[in-house]
Amino acid sequence: MLPKKIPDVSDAVHHLLLSDIKPALNPKILANPNTFRQRACYRRETDGVLRSHETSLRNLFTGVCSLGGAGVKTKHMSLDEWRTTLRALNLFEGDLTERDASMCYVWSRMAVVDETDRKKGRLKETTLPFEGFLEALVRLSALKALPTDQEIADAECVDAAAFFEKLRGDNEERYQALLTERYTPWGHEPLQPIWRCVAHLCWIIVRKIEVDSGGIPSSAKVVELSAQQTTQWVTRFVKSRT
Repeated sequence: MLPKKIPDVSDAVHHLLLSDIKPALNPKILANPNTFRQRACYRRETDGVLRSHETSLRNLFTGVCSLGGAGVKTKHMSLDEWRTTLRALNLFEGDLTERDASMCYVWSRMAVVDETDRKKGRLKETTLPFEGFLEALVRLSALKALPTDQEIADAECVDAAAFFEKLRGDNEERYQALLTERYTPWGHEPLQPIWRCVAHLCWIIVRKIEVDSGGIPSSAKVVELSAQQTTQWVTRFVKSRT
């Protein structure tokens, strides 16, 4: 029989969350989202990496957001679109779970004044604009198992995508071990500077779309995916999964 020490249901739930559930949670789960933004996103180095891939990432974002139905283009990406895009990019491996990816998305949303405003508030609270998409990628890069610049150079590869392609071809077992060993748990610091993690992830994304589109990865330090290229890739590899 319920003790009824707290007669009001809302007060009882509040007490349950603060007194019983919160103390049992990992403090990193409840960290202020702005702490990561200031440490990892609002940096000149991170900004420089994202700007160097801005055209490709913006075209990818726009292509995915055009899946809203009946060819209607939106300026916001839903959680389902985010997860489906990551699946199409083959980013869910031994170093990334769908839960981790969902947390990257959720923590990249900005607070709104009135979430009951269905036209603007609700949209902003439940989806990501392009800037939020970039933040989610930064958060994702901190979790992924990625090679260092030195490892890439030692393997005589041009970027992280080429490194992984070579490693998988030469030693699949070592590749799988790297994913497990170098996975960074949520809230922990990656083994290398965050802006290098972002750079490696961007190249993995760009090269994946480049290869899927029938291209041959080049050694160019700057590759811009066109709107047509990303739209065709989204239609072929993302839309088919929705």
